[in-house]
Amino acid sequence: MKIPFINSIIIGAKEENGFTLIELVIVTALLAILSAIGIPGFVSIINEAIFSVTKTSLNQSYKSCQSKPDESILMDNIPGVIFDNKNCSEVINANINNECTLSMNMHTGERNNWPNSYNSCFIRNDFRTKITSNNFIKKGTYVERNCSAYAWVDGSNWNEAQANAKKIGGNLATINDADENDFLMDIFNKEAINHIQLDPSNAHVHLHIGLTKTVQHDKNSKFGHGWVSGESSSYRPPSWGVCNSEMCGMGTDPDGNFTSMILDTNNPSQQNNWNDATLAQTTGSGAGLAEIPIPACN
Repeated sequence: MKIPFINSIIIGAKEENGFTLIELVIVTALLAILSAIGIPGFVSIINEAIFSVTKTSLNQSYKSCQSKPDESILMDNIPGVIFDNKNCSEVINANINNECTLSMNMHTGERNNWPNSYNSCFIRNDFRTKITSNNFIKKGTYVERNCSAYAWVDGSNWNEAQANAKKIGGNLATINDADENDFLMDIFNKEAINHIQLDPSNAHVHLHIGLTKTVQHDKNSKFGHGWVSGESSSYRPPSWGVCNSEMCGMGTDPDGNFTSMILDTNNPSQQNNWNDATLAQTTGSGAGLAEIPIPACN
């Protein structure tokens, strides 16, 4: 059975002659009724329609917040969708059928987890649930950026943290550029106080990443470090490898086979850096930063 407006629904009324949001909500509700009375083949069409309408609703809510930032958002009544708040200064999460969640920051317009289809969103949500259900994942540390997921994994030292990262299909993180480094440092500096029990005399937390002298990748990089994932990245913090008359800093330790981000819990907003250390020096209050590729992501 062919229905001429289905493509317009899935596209989300992007064309000039497409449906308004109210029309899309009405059509989606009608499709839900048709599915409920047993017309075959409608479930996937309905899910894609609801997914597209939800995106449109979040986009329009963001535009409304730009013009009226002090007012509560009037969220659309979309079948199967629950919006968790109506505040223009916060992130709004739209839960679709308890299978797919779309998030948008109403203050900045930043989107999180916006795949191209409902099926991709379902796969992504299922992936996140499986990752975070492991007892060695530190609660509240799962984040996504582009096609990578990151989470803190337990490990009494760098090797144990890498072993746990492998269990969930990843490795300790490969840092490809300053943007990725700053994104992770900004988020996890704030998390350090909440998730690590510190010796009161120690203000720093080691969050182990995948840079190590124990692999042969990136042979030409300064001090011979490579990434345990096998990826090639030449990014290092600006002070990495600096050794002069005043100091020899991070990346210069002859025995520094393992690398960690240094999180400062006394000043979570401070951009600290990385540190290379022996395996014994990585043992203690640290954790590992696992990076896992997100399936169905492009």
